[in-house]
Amino acid sequence: IHNKPAASKFSIPSSVSMEFPSELVPNYESSVFVIKDFSRIRHSHEVVYSEPLIFNGLTWRLKVYPNGNGIAKGVYISIFLEMLKGLSEPSKYEYRVEMINHRDPASLCIVREFSSDFEVGECWGYNRFYKIDLLDREGLLSAPATLS
Repeated sequence: IHNKPAASKFSIPSSVSMEFPSELVPNYESSVFVIKDFSRIRHSHEVVYSEPLIFNGLTWRLKVYPNGNGIAKGVYISIFLEMLKGLSEPSKYEYRVEMINHRDPASLCIVREFSSDFEVGECWGYNRFYKIDLLDREGLLSAPATLS
């Protein structure tokens, strides 16, 4: 549900909230993952993992290829969400990965939203998350070469 002005013939007092929480769909759980010394590992073929995020009995982590993965190697940063612990049967989950500009948080934020069927040990995400050469130019690298 997105906040949009109500298009109707009656007015709603400003004291009434237009947001309705859903008991069926929980809010996003989130954490921040900062890749330190990005310029050093950017040219390696290392995979970088976030700390696990545990929520509602499920365990997740980010799997990041700073120099890209597969066809995106050397051109794009590749980012995937991996389910480490979950239900015994595949289930559909909605998730969002954001890359935040720490120099100016109000300006540029790269957001990718997905909905995928996960089972334990599986990764879903984006091979072509963002062009590597634009990271510094757009302010997504902060001194000393940290990606977050």
